[in-house]
Amino acid sequence: MGNIFLKPQTSRRQQEKVSNFSCEICYESVPSNKKFKNGGRCMHSFCIDCIGILIKVNIEGSPGSEFTVTIRCPGLNCKHLLDPLSCRPIISTSLFNSWCDRLLHSWVLDQKSCYCPHSDCSALVLNECKKKVKKVRCPSCKREFCFECKCIWHDGFGCDESMVFRSRDIIDTRVLQLVEQNKWTRCPRCGHCIERLEGCKAVKCACGFLLCHECGRRLHWGSCNKRSNACLNMLFA
Repeated sequence: MGNIFLKPQTSRRQQEKVSNFSCEICYESVPSNKKFKNGGRCMHSFCIDCIGILIKVNIEGSPGSEFTVTIRCPGLNCKHLLDPLSCRPIISTSLFNSWCDRLLHSWVLDQKSCYCPHSDCSALVLNECKKKVKKVRCPSCKREFCFECKCIWHDGFGCDESMVFRSRDIIDTRVLQLVEQNKWTRCPRCGHCIERLEGCKAVKCACGFLLCHECGRRLHWGSCNKRSNACLNMLFA
């Protein structure tokens, strides 16, 4: 029988040394099963713990810094981005969802997509045409809106003009709320609001018009509900 040459067995310590790698961030010796794999985009050596911390800092932010959406590989001079799907197993579900939400929002801000401006819809609308569009119909609620200014369709008006009108509507709505809250009275002649703090209900507007602050009509003799020859003292009640 001939001599049998057996391949010397590698010691356990040598096996561990071979199966470990040095993380380029923490410089620790880390088992190979904890090496981060960036979906084949790049092959830098980072441990999953360091990459997880990197993602958390970028998405949630840290004191004195701002969060980001796209995260670059921390490798020196590497221009590749981290693959979100490859990062999913090493971060929490809430952090991954937050990252995805920011990615989606960033994508929606692109001119190729927007949300339907109708408050009871807000569906995501994509511009599938390879050209600039303005008037579009929401595929969900079937109502038209302007894809350029992302507002309800303003037939016959440009985006700037429509913005002015919407601003006026918002201001008018707010003024009406203040009138009701503060019990102001509008002058029937000039439309200005008059506030009565105390004293007589007969007031004089800056335009010179005399009116009853109680009902907002021209100054009259009698009660506000019934025009009669009642005493003028009703205005002082």
